[in-house]
Amino acid sequence: MALLLVLGTLAAYMLWVEPRTRRPPQSQQASVYTVNPAQVTGVEVQSGEARVQLEREVGGPWRFTDGRQEPVDQARLSGLSLGGPTIRRTLNDVSDLGQFGLAAPQATLRLSLRDGSEVMLQLGNRSPDAAMRYVQKDEPTTVYLVDDFWAQAWLRVVSEPPVEPTPAPIPSPPPAEATPVP
Repeated sequence: MALLLVLGTLAAYMLWVEPRTRRPPQSQQASVYTVNPAQVTGVEVQSGEARVQLEREVGGPWRFTDGRQEPVDQARLSGLSLGGPTIRRTLNDVSDLGQFGLAAPQATLRLSLRDGSEVMLQLGNRSPDAAMRYVQKDEPTTVYLVDDFWAQAWLRVVSEPPVEPTPAPIPSPPPAEATPVP
């Protein structure tokens, strides 16, 4: 009888408790937003007074549209995650956005899509352990925690705009010494 009780308890645990506590595989975890990166035609990142604005034709190269004349470092932009950060935790019914740095966000990220729609995120403070960042989409009382390295990559777009590096000049060879005439 005791054996049946133990087996029944184990079966109940495996059916009801275990599936709820397992973390879904990375590929099944939700994102703050989901877009096809190839459909993103515009990016604007603003932090305080600093702003970087870029556009591209679908599949084409990025170009600055904020007055900068320099070429864009395409390789650096291709390394950014346009598809959306993975949600590590969701906080619902948040009444005080200030405690998360979202009453006056540190930065705003706006993606323009080919169909004319936009995705806008506000980036707040880092979590106490500095591993995560508080972000908000369009739900006024919902705050998401995402990996801070994702946010840092976007903040770097403003602090160090993705300007193509200027190649170092190639030094000229020294002039040949004149050969004396005999």
